[in-house]
Amino acid sequence: MIETTIFQIGRCSISGIPVHTLELDDKVIYLSFSEESLFRAKNQLHSDNSHCLFKNTRNLTLCKKISAALHGDKTFAFPADSPFIKKATLFQKKVWELISTIPHGETLSYGELAEKLGGKSYARAVGNACNTNPVALIIPCHRVVGRNGIGGFAGGISIKQKLLELEKNKSG
Repeated sequence: MIETTIFQIGRCSISGIPVHTLELDDKVIYLSFSEESLFRAKNQLHSDNSHCLFKNTRNLTLCKKISAALHGDKTFAFPADSPFIKKATLFQKKVWELISTIPHGETLSYGELAEKLGGKSYARAVGNACNTNPVALIIPCHRVVGRNGIGGFAGGISIKQKLLELEKNKSG
């Protein structure tokens, strides 16, 4: 008998920010701010595992955890067992692990992270790793900023600004 993997799709809004998740066995394996991104992730999982099923869920506990994370609580562990993390390159994993150490309410530049990883010449690669982060907020790439400004963000600049403002207001 072929086993079917069941993924839960969660959606909620935290401080006006739309949050979309994929969960497996009550663990967040993917978190984004857009339906499009969620759709691409679902397609990737389906192509990797033809026997999968997606169920919509309204997980209020998860929404509370996400809200708590935005307000400074360390509610999520680094999701090393996420299929999206497992597929990442060693460099991406190193970048994400380092980003996970940036304290709530603080930022580092792409260049500063690159230096910690071996040299300023890695700044663009750090940006690319941020862009492919499969679990936004859990790996807080919004805390990585440009040398002369906010920098880019896969979820959109306005969401990045809002996340940074929320964290700044809760840290002070």
